[in-house]
Amino acid sequence: MSVVLTPQAPEPLETARPKDEPQTGLRRWTRDEYYRLGDMDIFDGARVELLDGEIWYTHSPSLYRWTGEQYHLLIGAGFFDDGRVELLGGLIWDMAGQLSLHSTGVRLVQLSLEEAFPGAFEVRIQMPITLPDGMEPEPDIAVAPGTPLDYLDHHPRGDELLLVVEVSDSSLVKDRGQKLVAYAQALLDDYWVVNLVSRQLEVYRRPSAAGLYSDVKIYQPGESVAPLNAPNKLVAVADLLPPTKEPL
Repeated sequence: MSVVLTPQAPEPLETARPKDEPQTGLRRWTRDEYYRLGDMDIFDGARVELLDGEIWYTHSPSLYRWTGEQYHLLIGAGFFDDGRVELLGGLIWDMAGQLSLHSTGVRLVQLSLEEAFPGAFEVRIQMPITLPDGMEPEPDIAVAPGTPLDYLDHHPRGDELLLVVEVSDSSLVKDRGQKLVAYAQALLDDYWVVNLVSRQLEVYRRPSAAGLYSDVKIYQPGESVAPLNAPNKLVAVADLLPPTKEPL
């Protein structure tokens, strides 16, 4: 039986904090990279400083905020060739490496959603999506209408997305926090978290621009749920979860 939860306010994308308390998960910059950024004139006259690998506005308790255009320039200049990152709320976040459990979970979700969205739909794995206000996350799964060629000149936008799914193990706090805020603010109306820690599916619906979902339900193995945009296609929660290993 599904459980209905009272929505709780998640952690914001960033709060003001002392500059000597680094934020876990943010992309760190080396001194050489910082000088390269200056040579590119990428800060466009803004006064910034590098402290403990983070770029701050000078004389301000706020981290420097990147635009989508700047982010694409950094990608083109090869700054992120050594690892995967994503842009959330104007901040650039490192993406965690994947254990085999997580990779298996992503593949199981993909297979289930390809059955729920047959035909002219794109079930995209770990590819960027474009959201308002300087956000370009890379969800584990995003479902959009059309074919790959429909997204030749742009990533799927928030108003094109039918479902976004994160498969969560070590990323659970971020997926319930920064990711949830970003998706709610972009008014993505169907957000799923496949929780590998508690072995359950968390379904978030009815978003608001304040960064909250007012309809939150938890589904257990043995239950099924239909995507909002495929209401006749039930997806079994058990099919999304890798099996547990029996003790020896």
